[in-house]
Amino acid sequence: MGALRPNVKSVFCFVLTSGEPANRIKKALSQLLMKIRSVCLFFAFGALCGALSAAEVYNVSPDGNDKIATGAKDKPFATLAAAYQAAKDSGKDAEIVLAEGVYFFPESGVEMRSYPNSSASLKITGGGKATFVGGVRIPAKHLFEVKNPAFLKRLPAKKEGKLYALDLKKFGIKKLVPLPKMPADNGIMGSEAFYSGGELTLARYPNGKETIKIGEVLDGGWQTAEPGKNKPGQAKIGGIMRYTDERHSRWVDAKDYWLFGIFNPGWLYGSVQVEKIDPKQMTVHVKTLLPWGITTQKKKLDVNAYQAVNLFEEIDANGEYYLDRDNLHFFVMLKDTPPEGAYFDFSLLEKPMLNLNNVENLTVSGVNFTASCTRPIKGRDCVKTVIEDCNFYNLGWDAVDISAAPVDGYSEAELARTNNVVRYCRVFDTGGGGVRLSGGSFEKLLPSHNRIENCEFYNNARWRKSYAPQADLRGVGGFISHCYFHDQTHLSIEYGGSEHTIEYNRFERCCRDFHDMGVTYSGRAPHCAGNVIRGNFFSENEEKTHSMMCGVYVDDGSGGTLIEKNIFCRTGTRVGPFAAIYIHAGKNNISKENVFIDCQASACQLPWSDERWEDYWVKKNPHGVKYANTEIFLKKYPELKDIQNGSLPRFNEMIACRYFRTSLPHGGFWKLSGGQYEMKPREPVGQVDYWSMENVKKYFGNTWPVNEILRAKPGILPKP
Repeated sequence: MGALRPNVKSVFCFVLTSGEPANRIKKALSQLLMKIRSVCLFFAFGALCGALSAAEVYNVSPDGNDKIATGAKDKPFATLAAAYQAAKDSGKDAEIVLAEGVYFFPESGVEMRSYPNSSASLKITGGGKATFVGGVRIPAKHLFEVKNPAFLKRLPAKKEGKLYALDLKKFGIKKLVPLPKMPADNGIMGSEAFYSGGELTLARYPNGKETIKIGEVLDGGWQTAEPGKNKPGQAKIGGIMRYTDERHSRWVDAKDYWLFGIFNPGWLYGSVQVEKIDPKQMTVHVKTLLPWGITTQKKKLDVNAYQAVNLFEEIDANGEYYLDRDNLHFFVMLKDTPPEGAYFDFSLLEKPMLNLNNVENLTVSGVNFTASCTRPIKGRDCVKTVIEDCNFYNLGWDAVDISAAPVDGYSEAELARTNNVVRYCRVFDTGGGGVRLSGGSFEKLLPSHNRIENCEFYNNARWRKSYAPQADLRGVGGFISHCYFHDQTHLSIEYGGSEHTIEYNRFERCCRDFHDMGVTYSGRAPHCAGNVIRGNFFSENEEKTHSMMCGVYVDDGSGGTLIEKNIFCRTGTRVGPFAAIYIHAGKNNISKENVFIDCQASACQLPWSDERWEDYWVKKNPHGVKYANTEIFLKKYPELKDIQNGSLPRFNEMIACRYFRTSLPHGGFWKLSGGQYEMKPREPVGQVDYWSMENVKKYFGNTWPVNEILRAKPGILPKP
């Protein structure tokens, strides 16, 4: 290194004593400066290389050993928990590299608190080949065929295979998580079984998606949501109803089974346990109390029906199974002998695999999360947490729930960098929902910049079939963009708060199994403003029975939503006041330059009377307009002034929309402007079985704004 140091003293002595001309002095100084600059660059580059190499790398492998591990490739850790503790102890930037294989979390996950942070980042990478299992895996070769006549005679006469069993105690399983009551908000589902060689279904009747219609209701039961409506002296029972299917007589002596279905409001899925079945009276006596009891005959809807679940007596279809939670036995019906290498995963974990508290600069990528009773990732007070290229499947609940750290302490320039992001992930076959992000300051209208982008969601309501959104935004300033949502029983997106943006997503076959719901939903917050639903493609979200369903639902007085440049194809029903876009009572919602193709109705508003509006927001729910008249809100949204005043006009707008085989808005108070246009296709359109984006482009690609919307490519974009 000494050869690189210029002798500054000798150079200046030469300049001062040599008597050389000025140009020689200039040249000498120039050479000196160049040497100094090169030395500085050398040391700067060396410092940069040192900083880049300062990140510690910790290797983890299923074949590792925590007791002797150093984190080197030849001495990897066996568990993520041990590697995380080593990284935290170092206090430096770190990367945990997960080798290909399966990592089990049957009892506990990894607690991450206050590391990583603003001065030390952490990456956890799995390369797409590391799998986290929230339970136990048992090879299928351990199955034995059940031949005991006492068991076999309990099964239906017609069966699709042979009955096999496992004694779970022999594989270290000490308990199974019980099935919970629905609706539930504890985020935990009961233990389930998953088969590597095909789909499993907890034994039920009827099979598939078929249901049993509710018969005559003899006693609607005690209402827990509105106890004041119960009659004086009424017994606190779940209810009594006549059954409409004689199959119930098979379940008189059955234990630990539940009825899952829609028992009253058409938007609420629930579950009840049975007190007894009376075959003589053909009645079911329900033990579990429901929020609104069991529906009466006059209120019954097409969707009021149920399935009986967790019945040994109904194991008859290939892939149906039953868990004896008392004796820890597993029974399954299989048509074919399991192939070599097949296995069963049993979910046991009731805690997150990754529990994040006050962390910053965490990236989790390329990990598969499966077979857990609850969500694998939960975060509180997180900043710049990134979940990418991960798969979440076969989970009892949802996948990710992260709240951002308070943003009040950040400058405006810093706010855009405080976001938590879930991107390029697949979330499928979950028990109740997908990804939930919250953050920002509602009081101060400061954004979180949380983002859900380029993700695929499907089959996200195996158990919690209602109010289990595939994506959920809370707070202020979140984004859901370029995602693909499909095959969902209830709503796909739920959002609450202000200034969220839902753009360039694709929704197909969503929200078709309930009554009174929309593919996207928000409500009961007239002071929320600035939400935007833009450039999305909705298709085949039309409910098949006589229920009220829509594409965009702005409920119970909410307003200030801009719904622009979306394409709605065969979405929503014209049952009651519903349509592709449905506004319930709110105002200042704008439908602008939307396209409606083969929809039963384009838009509708159901207005409230002035008296009902004022009664609801002044007397019953004053908290619902808490910030509407504050200086911060009124400066940005002056139309919110006196929002609770029932005498103020409540209009919504339709601006320059396009229609094909779809009616104009109906009901409520609409301002129509900018022209409403009937679209002319490029060629005659007959019956279109499925409105894909390709079909829309084929017939209407020369129509504005169809071309502009499709050019933005709704749905998942390729990775850059």
